[in-house]
Amino acid sequence: MNVIRLARWLTFVSVLLACIGYALADRIVVLGIAVLPIAALGWWLTEIKLARPLPKLVINLLVTGAVAWSFYRVAVERGTEGLTVSVFCQFLVVVLLVKLWDEKQPRDLAQILTLSIFLTIGSILTANSLGMGIALILNVVVTVVAVMSFHVAAGLERRERTLKPLRTDGLAHAPPAWQTNRLFGLLCACTLIFGIGVSVVVWLIMPRGIGEGDLGSFGQFAGRRTGFTERVDLRRSGLISESSRSVLELRLENQQGDSVGSDGRNVYLRGAVLDSYDGRAWTKSRSGPKDLDMKVQGGKPWVLRSSSSSSSNGGNLIVQKISMRDAPAANAPVFSILEPVEVTLDRDAQLSLTQSSRTLTRDGTPGRYSYTASSLTPKFDEERSQVVRTNTETFPSERIRAEASSVLNAAGIEPDPALRPPAWDFEACKAIEQHMRTSFTYTLDPKPVRLGLDPIESFLFDSRSGHCEYFAAAMTAMLRSVGIPARVVAGFVASEYSTDSEAYLVRESSAHAWVEAMVGSGVWMSFDPAPPAGLQAQIRPPVRFLAHWQRWLDSMDDLWATSVVTFDEQSRKKLLGVDTNPAPWIQQQLTDLISDYRTGDHSTLWRAVFKAIAGTAAIGLVWIGIVKTARGALERRRALRGSRDALKSDPSLLGLQSQSKFYEQALVALSRHGLPKPSWCPPADFAESIPDAPEIASALRRISALYYHLRFGRRPLTPEEQAASMTALAELRAGGRRSASPPEPPE
Repeated sequence: MNVIRLARWLTFVSVLLACIGYALADRIVVLGIAVLPIAALGWWLTEIKLARPLPKLVINLLVTGAVAWSFYRVAVERGTEGLTVSVFCQFLVVVLLVKLWDEKQPRDLAQILTLSIFLTIGSILTANSLGMGIALILNVVVTVVAVMSFHVAAGLERRERTLKPLRTDGLAHAPPAWQTNRLFGLLCACTLIFGIGVSVVVWLIMPRGIGEGDLGSFGQFAGRRTGFTERVDLRRSGLISESSRSVLELRLENQQGDSVGSDGRNVYLRGAVLDSYDGRAWTKSRSGPKDLDMKVQGGKPWVLRSSSSSSSNGGNLIVQKISMRDAPAANAPVFSILEPVEVTLDRDAQLSLTQSSRTLTRDGTPGRYSYTASSLTPKFDEERSQVVRTNTETFPSERIRAEASSVLNAAGIEPDPALRPPAWDFEACKAIEQHMRTSFTYTLDPKPVRLGLDPIESFLFDSRSGHCEYFAAAMTAMLRSVGIPARVVAGFVASEYSTDSEAYLVRESSAHAWVEAMVGSGVWMSFDPAPPAGLQAQIRPPVRFLAHWQRWLDSMDDLWATSVVTFDEQSRKKLLGVDTNPAPWIQQQLTDLISDYRTGDHSTLWRAVFKAIAGTAAIGLVWIGIVKTARGALERRRALRGSRDALKSDPSLLGLQSQSKFYEQALVALSRHGLPKPSWCPPADFAESIPDAPEIASALRRISALYYHLRFGRRPLTPEEQAASMTALAELRAGGRRSASPPEPPE
């Protein structure tokens, strides 16, 4: 078996799995298609055809270009977000592809394998779907076998150097290939089984959610994909891919508990209100002084506003029973229909309410959780709309104001807020909404915005096509320009209804952005300017030829997400049948460490650093102790097995085997002193190689002489000789630890 060649091929497979796995995780289809031919061609030329690799100058220029390109993306394109996982992973992909075209020594292969491991970790941080899990498992197996192949190849090389002079005299021969292959396969299998077992135990006992979010945005999604966002950045161009991963389940009920959901009815679940525009992106403004923040007990309703006092603002009361699939530990949005008046969580958590936008966030246990929200649907009130406006919005763009005024004039509505009656604001919103739906094109692949041009103006007057974020941003700007308070809302549109479960399944592709406008004194209503056909194409899964298998794959992905990815305390209790964490001490120590880190003062920060160093050192010492103990046991077993095999090879010596235990115990004592005897070196010669340990050498000489009488003289030891062997063995055991310089193998 050519182990080093196996390691080379496994390294190439690991690179392919890592690159394609990342392309699937970040949903960059072009990258996944391009990786395979580039990597395969580079490997074929340098490893199979043994052609001349790329010159070092070209390799260095390509790597330097990748570094410069990454810095450009961080500094220019994503300056407000910093270094993201996607930027780092794409840099690793470029470096790996370049390395495959370079000359590859064993050290270079080790570097390539290390980079592929880092890329795999980045893929895990980017996505955690079932497909990514399968790719991860395959890559772990390939990487483990590749690493072990490198170590075995190094060991075989050292063995060849040792046995080469002995083979010339016919004294030593390499084991047959089938035996080496069997032992290597057994070693790989045992390593994988042991590693998987340890991983499962750690996965079961480790606490969840501790320290989540302390690294900031690093580790969060950075690619353009349909999913909930609290920042609508209109300068981030490129294709938005559709993800069918499920996010939550929604059941709609009336006050009597009857289901009111139906196929064809879209339900808008708001998660964030974005009311601040900086010329590039819509974001949330800072929370006002009237925000509420309190600890809510599980199962106990938190009343945000009494339904009786809000009845004049709303219509019917709608109850939403929502089950979140995977929620973060901090600042998780609590999705609901406008306007929420009551929330009941299934477990204790910290709830925060932003009064101005009527949005909720939750701090608590990450993973799955459920809650019930009650909302009063807003309605247009003729009486309240007659109230004189106390505030009007503006937008700093004369072109957008002129466009909005033109739309309102065409609909017979006065555009000037000083002259327009407040009751006409609702009709003005409907007119602009209809104009957006009929005059623009919906697409998930918008054109890039030219530098120096406002993205909203570029959408309205140049491209006239975009996704929901452009439509919502443009309508909000147009409404503000004619004096109507408006804001962008980010959330989900639930449309995939199941008659069997009487519930909606909401996917990442159901993420949407729309508009809320004030049409009366304190009355906000929702408007969706996106063309209905384009919106339905995004939020409704298309009917495919293999739709049944697609639903089965979706269910398997949901099972993976709920059983593995979001494995939490409730899942642990259900699986293990225990109410508490099996490792409470670990959880307490980690919690204290994170708490000291978050405090930020010098004393607690140094205490946290000391705890981290001490914990790491303790784990390292325990691991070193386990390795040394296992290594010593293997060496002692090898020495004993060599001695016993020597006696068993001659049937006439079997009767003398019981008296040879003193020699076996001497070999064990030598190993404990740090003086393991090589298998090829006779004990008497080995005694002469340790002159700096005269007590051990003297005892070993006497033991060797008695063992020679037994082994080669073929006679049993007398009682006096047995006593002498025990005395010499005791002296050998009492000797101090020394270093040995064994004689060189015979030429």
